Amino acid sequence: MDQSRYPLVRRWTPQEHARLLELAAAGSRPDEIARALGRTEPAVRVRAHLLTFHCG
Repeated sequence: MDQSRYPLVRRWTPQEHARLLELAAAGSRPDEIARALGRTEPAVRVRAHLLTFHCG
């Protein structure tokens, strides 16, 4: 079974990546994106950075 070293960490899905980019492109703030995705604001900021899309 493929189990994360950090069991409380949820992997990002391709759909979440697309939604993150969509919301950021629409001008949503990181805290708003976090709420929409059920993620923390730091998680959204890190993922946006990893996707080379800076928001906020």
